[in-house]
Amino acid sequence: MAQIGRLTLETPEQVEVSFDLAGPGSRFCAVLIDMLIMGLLLFGMIAVFIILAMAGPIEDPTGVGWMMAVAIVLFALIAFGYHLFFELVMRGRTPGKKMFRLRVVRDNGTPAGAMEILIRNLVRIVDSLPSFYVLGGLVAWLHPMHKRLGDIAAGTVVINEQAPEDVPASFHSAWRPAAAKMPPAAPAPPATGAGVADAVASGPGTGGAGPGGASPGGLVSGSAQAASGMVNPALSAEERRIITSFFERAADLEYDRRTSLAAQIATSLRRRHGGAAMDPERYLGRLLEGTHHEP
Repeated sequence: MAQIGRLTLETPEQVEVSFDLAGPGSRFCAVLIDMLIMGLLLFGMIAVFIILAMAGPIEDPTGVGWMMAVAIVLFALIAFGYHLFFELVMRGRTPGKKMFRLRVVRDNGTPAGAMEILIRNLVRIVDSLPSFYVLGGLVAWLHPMHKRLGDIAAGTVVINEQAPEDVPASFHSAWRPAAAKMPPAAPAPPATGAGVADAVASGPGTGGAGPGGASPGGLVSGSAQAASGMVNPALSAEERRIITSFFERAADLEYDRRTSLAAQIATSLRRRHGGAAMDPERYLGRLLEGTHHEP
């Protein structure tokens, strides 16, 4: 369901996932940063060729032709490969998008794949017509989800990952069902003492630290992998995906967003499965391993 500036999805388990859509203004500013970086790269390339030319006269026409060919190829790589390369490597981001906390995702909120990124960047050539993204900017301005032509063709949308203060419990882009690629794990007996919940609650945090550097319920390295191996048979496959997805992204989230996300997931799942009162992150770990009723 798309609202003005917001995309809200609901999983089969009635867990709402909310995304703030990136508006034309923030996307334009991100493009400016990216174009500045591209300009610096091109300037550096031109400077290198000038230095090579000044190093000595090139009398062989073949040598001049090779230099021109290399320059054209490098120019094309920078002009057309910059966005493609960074969005693939940085999971839907470019340096400009990262500065403004924007990310490209699929329409259903899952991470954009290589094919979607390739399609949206091929259509970028049309979006940039007649110059400086005039056509793409106009389409994004008129589209209810702020999509340019490349996003419409690829089935993607650009979201703002900064959690607004007035919606502290929204998922935004933190929900990342990467664990959906895993086959449903076979039921395993609940772990004791050294289970996931204990690792989540007592291990040194790797995610965003809380006030004073503290990280309540911090995650230890590899806790997401450990969590995916501890299965509560009472959980559905979708619920397991939601919890393991949270643990996979938790280390990359800022403290406020991580705690609010954990609280929302825990509140929703507690209605269905109950459990003892405890920290939301600890509860999710315990729920995953089937020990959530233990104090």
